[in-house]
Amino acid sequence: MTQSVSGFVYFLGAIPGGTAGAQFRIQSAIIVGLGCLSVGAFVLYPAAEMHAFSYFLGAIAMMSCGWILLEIAANPFVACLGRAETFVCRSTWRNPSSRSAS
Repeated sequence: MTQSVSGFVYFLGAIPGGTAGAQFRIQSAIIVGLGCLSVGAFVLYPAAEMHAFSYFLGAIAMMSCGWILLEIAANPFVACLGRAETFVCRSTWRNPSSRSAS
């Protein structure tokens, strides 16, 4: 069930996350993504203590929104780190690390 919620949020949140990522600067999108991720992580503990599965799913959804913004902001950030010729190599290196974290 938690994997389904995370996938559902990824499916529905990609387009709004992309528009929000385009409106913010790269650093702002990273900060907002880290904020969503940390709020979701801090809500996990009280949800587990209250044995409230709906709060737990809400925390997972909030963390997924944070991951979406971080992944969207990471691509242009990695692109500006080095030469344009080596972007594909850096982008390929970034993808497995972001996929294993979700």
